[in-house]
Amino acid sequence: MVVPAVRDRSEDIPLLVKHYTVQMSNPHIDTNMVEFTEDAMALLTSYHWSGNLTELFQVISKIVSTSEARLITAQQLPLRLSELKSWPSLDEYLVGQKSKYCDMVLHACHGDKAAAARVLKIETSQLD
Repeated sequence: MVVPAVRDRSEDIPLLVKHYTVQMSNPHIDTNMVEFTEDAMALLTSYHWSGNLTELFQVISKIVSTSEARLITAQQLPLRLSELKSWPSLDEYLVGQKSKYCDMVLHACHGDKAAAARVLKIETSQLD
């Protein structure tokens, strides 16, 4: 059986966060369990969890054990989560660079798509 990585099933992250939060809290002592704001949950959901469930568990564990607040905002999450969110994926970056390069060659060919396609060794339709 193959279980997909948590980064491939972001829709499950809110449920996993809730599960871990409950699991780490003592319901007899903690009457007000930690909850996450929408912006915090959005950040947790959009983060690329390269460490899979272990990394998610460690982040939630640290928050639950160290936070005095009961409502966690995005600003209270580890800085690395918000820093990484601003970087595009490699594929997104390369698509942007490819587009810029094609535009540059097309400009150098004075807008002649056929000439630019020959230089780039691609089909003319790929310049649209």
